[in-house]
Amino acid sequence: MNYRRLISPMVAMMVLLAVVAVAWSQTEPPKKPVGVVQKVEIVDYKVEPGDTLWDLGQRFYGDPWTWPMIWELNPEVPDPHWIYPGQILKVRVERGVTVYGETPKPVQPDLFEPPTAMAFDTTFSYDTRINRIDLISEEMMEGAGRIIDHIDDQVLLPENHYVYFTMQKTANVQLGDVYTIFRTQERIDHPMQSGPAGYLINMLGEIETVDSTTLPNGKVVYTGKIIDSTAEIVIGDRLMVMDRSPVRIKLKMTDLEMTGTIIHSTADRDMLLATGHIAYIDLGLKHGVNVGNSFSVWRRSKREQDLPGYKIGNIIVLRVNDKTSTVLVTNATREMLVGDMVISDVQ
Repeated sequence: MNYRRLISPMVAMMVLLAVVAVAWSQTEPPKKPVGVVQKVEIVDYKVEPGDTLWDLGQRFYGDPWTWPMIWELNPEVPDPHWIYPGQILKVRVERGVTVYGETPKPVQPDLFEPPTAMAFDTTFSYDTRINRIDLISEEMMEGAGRIIDHIDDQVLLPENHYVYFTMQKTANVQLGDVYTIFRTQERIDHPMQSGPAGYLINMLGEIETVDSTTLPNGKVVYTGKIIDSTAEIVIGDRLMVMDRSPVRIKLKMTDLEMTGTIIHSTADRDMLLATGHIAYIDLGLKHGVNVGNSFSVWRRSKREQDLPGYKIGNIIVLRVNDKTSTVLVTNATREMLVGDMVISDVQ
């Protein structure tokens, strides 16, 4: 058999097929993109001041009601109402990948039931001028000064008016010192203990020390100028050092486990505490409280021996005195009451 004659036609046929294939590939149009599939990735996100889970849901998914998708990935966040600047959160994101050829099957998104209520800001920043109402301890009241007279016969003392005042012997008064003028409203008794929790005061204005005189009997009398007033000031009103300049409150975690009680609120007598109201707790500087600390509010069970309490909201500390603190209710799932328990959110 002549193998050379048999192979030559076969080789020619293979060459012809190769040429046809090349020509066909050059004439076939390129494939067009027919869809996009989503490639799921888990990324780290560093919480910035002012961030909330609500806002992050809008940023990453275009819908603030998807905030549980982020919370689910971060079990180290026990309460969705509080995240803190600097925290690293895991976030699931979907990046588009173009597909050529056949139409891809649609990607089924994860479904989450919307929350029953909007989440409050999970980080907190609060601009304020110190509230006109405060709660101070008995020791602070005993150390306060007093307006004893004025330079003419006016009954009500307006701004730029000069008055005389005295301070405790231990007070180190310097010219230029500024004191807050206040008036006592009532004594507040502790709802869970015997005895007073403090004194509710109304801040009326500020006075600047302009002169000092030592009388023949050794008594020191100071002259002050009223530089600010929000209400009528009269002889007998009290004086105390208190910073009333605008402040910006930011969340500040604590490593102290503190438990206390809501002892008073500024809500009307016929109203209960709700989001946005101011209240006072029986924890202060001596307990380790700092401005910006957050607390969870718990309702005590009527049968404390048999049943646990339950959480009803969150508060943040706006101002700290020695034994008490002024707080803002930032989230309330139900109305709060004087006597409800507060527990520090520990880092």
